[in-house]
Amino acid sequence: QQATRLRALGNVGRVCFAMKANGSPEILRTLHAEGIAFECVSPGEIARLQGLFPGLDPRQILYTPNFAPRSDYVAGLEA
Repeated sequence: QQATRLRALGNVGRVCFAMKANGSPEILRTLHAEGIAFECVSPGEIARLQGLFPGLDPRQILYTPNFAPRSDYVAGLEA
């Protein structure tokens, strides 16, 4: 219900769920079905999404690593 309410806000262009908040597959599937995008901080989180949602549009992922090694940036941008 909250996802639907957030998406209904007229002044918000995109709603993203922070993967670090809860990586439960059931929650991620529910949010994905509601059209919610995902915010990831590591290549592992991106890989988790790609495993759950093969063919996921990369535009549905906001990649925001913090103090990560260069290799994490490279892997994230490649994904």
